[in-house]
Amino acid sequence: DARTITQMTVPVHRLPRRVHLGKGYVVEIVLVGPRKLAELLDEDDTVYDGFFESSFGDGKVAGRICINSRLPIAKKWATYWHELIHAVNDISAFDNQPGGLIT
Repeated sequence: DARTITQMTVPVHRLPRRVHLGKGYVVEIVLVGPRKLAELLDEDDTVYDGFFESSFGDGKVAGRICINSRLPIAKKWATYWHELIHAVNDISAFDNQPGGLIT
């Protein structure tokens, strides 16, 4: 019958916890609540979806992407992709400096 709607199971793709970008560069991905996100950004009134924080020279992790845990999964993924671009740009600029490779 054309009026019958069939339910489909749509897989939910979780965000990765880490991304290896080559040459030893690793970016961690963490979900944080809106208050913690505001605290990390030193903001009081503004709600952010996420941000990339570099940590070059602090070990093997080149930085972390923090994403608002209250976002719907589609928005989390959009924020992840957006912040990953920032991470790649920052890491590329760092890596192109003399002695840029994290060891």
